[in-house]
Order: sequence, then C-alpha cells, then structure tokens
Amino acid sequence: MPAPFPLRNRLKIRLKNRAALGVLSLLSVLLSVFLWGLPGVALAQEDRSREFQVQAGAYRITVIADPSRLSLGTVLYTIKVVNSESDEPVSDARVTINSRSDVEDTAGWAVALHRPSNPGTYEATVQLDAVGIWHSSVEVFSSLGRVEVEVPPLTIPEPRQTRSGSLVFLGVFLAILLGVSYLVWSSRKAIKAREAASEN
Repeated sequence: MPAPFPLRNRLKIRLKNRAALGVLSLLSVLLSVFLWGLPGVALAQEDRSREFQVQAGAYRITVIADPSRLSLGTVLYTIKVVNSESDEPVSDARVTINSRSDVEDTAGWAVALHRPSNPGTYEATVQLDAVGIWHSSVEVFSSLGRVEVEVPPLTIPEPRQTRSGSLVFLGVFLAILLGVSYLVWSSRKAIKAREAASEN
C-alpha cells in the first residue's frame, strides 16, 4: 500500500493555494483601480502635410505644415524662400512664424532656422497648445525686403478618450489569472490524488 501523504506536505500545498488566491485577489484590486483611473488618450490630429505657395514682394514662398502623428498640437513648418526674379534660393533671410488661437487669447512666435544642406529652406517646430483653430503667418526679412503672408489655418481637435492601454493591461491580467487558476487547480488535484492513494 502506498505511503500516506505527509501532513506537512498538505500544509505546504494549502499554504501555496492561499498565497495564489491572495495574489489573485490583489491583482483583481489593482485591475479595478487601473481601469477606473486610466481612461487613456488617443491623438486625433490631422496626419497629412499641407502645402501653401505664394508670391510676395521679391519672394516666392512655399510653406509646408506637417502635423506630428505622435504629439497633439505639434506642427513642423518647412518654409522655402526663393528670389522670384532669379529663382535663386534666399539663404540669408530671417524667417519667423507667428501664430494666434481663434478660441483662446493665446499667441506666439518661432524663428525658423536655415538648413545649410538645403539652401533657402527653413524649419521650425511649433507647439499649438490650445484646442481650436490657429491662424498663422510667415514673416520673411532679408536684403530683398520684408514681407508677411498669411497661411491656411490649422485646427487642433479635442483628444479622443480610449481604453486601448487598459485593454493591453487586461490581456496581461487574464494571462496571469489563467496561470494562477491552473496552479490552484493542479494543487487541489494533487491533494485529492494523494488522499485517495492514502485511503487505499
């Protein structure tokens, strides 16, 4: 007849079961807190570049507004400045972007820096913090003169609420839950098998 299952081994397995159930309860509490407090935010900004070209004074100016796909309200402006008579790039200009919000009393400006690797091209990254319509103008100043041109407005939308981050956490939680449940089930099965063997 098989040897009886030692009492201390039963106690160890029961303690393991209690520990597993304790971990399971703690994870349930953490999941509830996480799902309640983390609504998540998704970006809802236009993700296509917008190009605008105009001739002003002695310049032909091309403005490309490229909204970031990662940061809501961040826009990369690329300005190409060319002498309208000679078609030569203007590389010694001071280029400034002026922006103002249509909703809030907010305005700002940024200096576009020249790219030596691409003569006549200037770049600036602008952060439009307020939601709503933003009006912008580009000011160009060099030995050819000073001009300021309006560019098409940009709309910064409200961020969408999403549960995508919570769903990822939920998937991880369910995987842990299945592992703990299997541990509890296998431990109980082992106890029953040992008890049945000891009775025989």
